[in-house]
Amino acid sequence: MWLVFAGVALAAAVVLAPAALVAPADGTPPPEAVGRAAALGRTYAASDLAWLRTVQLMGDPVLEQARWPHLEEWVDLTTRFDPTFETPYHFGALLLVGDPVRAQVADRMLARGEVAQPTSFSLPAMRGFIAYFSQLDPAAAALHYHRAARLPGAPPFFEAFARRLEHQGQTCAQMLRDLNSLAAGETAEKRRALLAGREQIVLGCVEGQLKNAASVYRTRHGRNGSLDELRAAGLLAEEPFAPPGRCWQVVSGRPSLVSCAPPGAGP
Repeated sequence: MWLVFAGVALAAAVVLAPAALVAPADGTPPPEAVGRAAALGRTYAASDLAWLRTVQLMGDPVLEQARWPHLEEWVDLTTRFDPTFETPYHFGALLLVGDPVRAQVADRMLARGEVAQPTSFSLPAMRGFIAYFSQLDPAAAALHYHRAARLPGAPPFFEAFARRLEHQGQTCAQMLRDLNSLAAGETAEKRRALLAGREQIVLGCVEGQLKNAASVYRTRHGRNGSLDELRAAGLLAEEPFAPPGRCWQVVSGRPSLVSCAPPGAGP
């Protein structure tokens, strides 16, 4: 539905400024000043045009495989033209959450959105989502969800979720359950976006846990430990999740995924 709505609104904007936001060959958005000048002061029209290009980017299967290059730049441009346009913030956060560096960019955009829309509960909630699922920081996520819970229209479960995050240790299995639970309450479009990066989110969580465990082992023993040694030392709260045919290894304190033989396979 959001694609239909966006398409109708943006078609009108294209009529107003048909050449406003032509992307360079490398896929990056044009400078903000160029878009503003081309829109002849119609910043809302410029925002609509930037969002049209962003929607096209998100729907391209080739770009999806590459994890949407420059997506954060297009979302940033869209919301600079219209800081009250909530939809780009949401989809930018959902699709970038699996990449910790790019998720930080999304968080800064959401913070700007909070200033423009101080009564919107969804913006601090999305910052909580990023803090939990990308930055692996339940305590920081709890602060955002507490703030969101106090705003008009916030779902009742936000407050309870925030209280649980305050006291919850970071486990990737629990994170996956929470991700599925949050997705179940979203619209079909947002649910698909939310779950699109589910595996990447969980793998990022596992990698973070393994790095922490490797650091503790090195501090205790004065040397780096293998994955089996981390297990034997009781430093792993759960068996690390890995996709079929892939296994984790820890070499020189750095975890990585490698190909592995399925159970029962010969040498």
